[in-house]
Amino acid sequence: MFQTDKQPATCAHYNATAEKRGKDDFVPAGDVKLKMVVSNTVLDEFGPDYRAFLYSKANAKPVKRDRDEPEQTELMPAAPEDGLTALAHPLLEPLKLREKYTGYRLGMAAELELCDPLEFSDVTLSGFVFKPLDGGSVELTFHARIVDLSPEDSGALHFFSRQNVLLTLVPPAAAPHQAHIEDGAAQAA
Repeated sequence: MFQTDKQPATCAHYNATAEKRGKDDFVPAGDVKLKMVVSNTVLDEFGPDYRAFLYSKANAKPVKRDRDEPEQTELMPAAPEDGLTALAHPLLEPLKLREKYTGYRLGMAAELELCDPLEFSDVTLSGFVFKPLDGGSVELTFHARIVDLSPEDSGALHFFSRQNVLLTLVPPAAAPHQAHIEDGAAQAA
């Protein structure tokens, strides 16, 4: 499942809203639009064949660089080991994914981590857009829906709008193993 730990991202937009929970009951909520550039290996977490469809092996010719330009490999996402870094379909528009992912924990901190990070549970991720970039990176844009927001958290999210953040996403825990049911059935037999 998709997850990140202190991944640099941009909080592109925040919209404070309310979610209906009954006939006349509304709960404060917010939608955060997030954007990040990551290695194209993240596509493997969404579908086993997405990366192979969008990327092909790079040209075997070495790229000529200016001798005075220093290498800054630590600033670039790591290239996948299988060499799928060239765009297979350069004229293809960014791809959208309709699936929603519920139960995530989201942490968002200021880029310099000068204050405590905001943390939310039971977040729904949706609206994923994958824009393949030549060289083995992908621009990933998606929405995070947060419910039961306090006014303070909503205000803090508002100030993150159009700011660079460090994003942490933790997927929901896997369903507990049903060994106790199987053990009970074995004992009954």
